[in-house]
Amino acid sequence: FFIFLNQILFSQKPSIRFKRISKEEGLSSRGVSGICQDYKGFLWVATKEGLNRYDGYRFKVYTHDDEDSMSISNNKVTSIIEDSENNLWVGTNKGINIYNRSKDNFISVRGEDFDDSGLSNQAVNEIYEDNNGNIWLGTWNGLNKLIGFNQDTKEMKFRYYPYKREKEKELKAYNDIMCIFEGPKGMI
Repeated sequence: FFIFLNQILFSQKPSIRFKRISKEEGLSSRGVSGICQDYKGFLWVATKEGLNRYDGYRFKVYTHDDEDSMSISNNKVTSIIEDSENNLWVGTNKGINIYNRSKDNFISVRGEDFDDSGLSNQAVNEIYEDNNGNIWLGTWNGLNKLIGFNQDTKEMKFRYYPYKREKEKELKAYNDIMCIFEGPKGMI
């Protein structure tokens, strides 16, 4: 009887509380496309008007600056993840960015760099890290896998995986990758 009563008393689920954070508190936009909490506890919010870092009290907003090559590549932030090595990856409509924590700026592949990188399209819709630590990007023109990143030159290289129809009668498929998942056997 005591064990049964003990389970009843302690089996209640904790209540979940929500706090609404809006532009009045400093969020740059109501249009949120992604949220990520990093290993330091910061909450990163991807919006249509920049990347927001929230420390629990106030926001710092990162926006694109044409005069600063180390600013985020575009204000329309579409996706964000922190990988297993604590790198913060930020996708935008105009490239992929890695946050440089020590300098509080970004390393990015965008515009003129994007053709040399092998990235199939600069509009990054999704970022995913697989179980082997590989970084995958879904773009408006297919799936891309990061195959090289040189820390010294800040150069990124990607392999493109286009969709190919198996049979002529198959429905026409588009290469728009909006979401990436990994199957139980490691299949992307």
